[in-house]
Amino acid sequence: MASRKKRNHFIPRALLNRFSSRSEPKRGIYWIWWHPTDGESKEVSTRDVGLGKFFYGKEVDLEEQFAVIEGQLGSALAAIDQSGCTDDYEVFLNDYTWVQAIRTRSFRERFRQTAERVFVGAANKAHSDEAKLSFKNAANEQIASFASQFSPEQLALIQSRLGDIPLNEFLDTSIKKEIESGVFSSIFERHLRAFAQGDDLIKGVEKGHQTALSQMLTESKISPDKFQAKWILRRYPSESLILGDSCIFTLDSQNLPHPLNDAINWTTLYFPISPTQCLIGHRTRESALLTAAQINVASAKSSLEQFFACKKNEEILALKSLVEANTEMLSAVEIDDVTSSV
Repeated sequence: MASRKKRNHFIPRALLNRFSSRSEPKRGIYWIWWHPTDGESKEVSTRDVGLGKFFYGKEVDLEEQFAVIEGQLGSALAAIDQSGCTDDYEVFLNDYTWVQAIRTRSFRERFRQTAERVFVGAANKAHSDEAKLSFKNAANEQIASFASQFSPEQLALIQSRLGDIPLNEFLDTSIKKEIESGVFSSIFERHLRAFAQGDDLIKGVEKGHQTALSQMLTESKISPDKFQAKWILRRYPSESLILGDSCIFTLDSQNLPHPLNDAINWTTLYFPISPTQCLIGHRTRESALLTAAQINVASAKSSLEQFFACKKNEEILALKSLVEANTEMLSAVEIDDVTSSV
């Protein structure tokens, strides 16, 4: 039990096993070709990939919660394999797709990178007139709150010690002088940069991710109301589909692929479930479907570190150069909007 809790799969073995290169089902052993961007492609056990040490933390056993929905996934995919029909499983597929996209290390790391960009962007704007105005407005609120903590007698005593200057006026002059001079901006900028590059941000993202997943798995309806798809199964008999480390990718309104980031900004979902099968979810209407080669390019581009396949050949190895080519959660314009609000 301790070992299972320590080694947390963010891509379930049940899904990895479906892409196996060879197997011994009676012994529960499956091998898969692992294609990392920073190393040699290797054929390894599915027990040893798609996981992280205490990825879901040490406090809550999310593995047990995931075991329930993963068991439902196995049953659903077995039925879909046999019938080719997804009609009875659309609610479940929406829920599972939402969970699987969010539970991965790819999602967590992209979220951390986005948060880092936000804090660095805010640091870059610390000396702007807009930031200084924000500092002054915040100072006004804090000054009023600070002064209210003293009795009239205490305020009178403080005022006498300050050369008969009211506390509010003294604080207002002193703090705003620091703001105008850029001293406060420099301090603020330094702290933002340190936070963006420090362990506190990493730990905060990990804890938030774990908490959100735990809460999500306890809900009777896991996926958001706006995240609804009409699913079909498409078969590709050439045994060529790969599984990216984001597992699911989407097409946006311009038919550009990217990882699943939110409930709204997508038109079509692609979820490869074996080398020969892909679940495809449409939001409103069916569009022209991608070929197997196009799915693989999009799967690679929406991956962060690695992808998995049932084989190794030159065509698959060429996909390694595409990994992390399209993994941003927010565009530069969206990042700028967020940093302005910070």
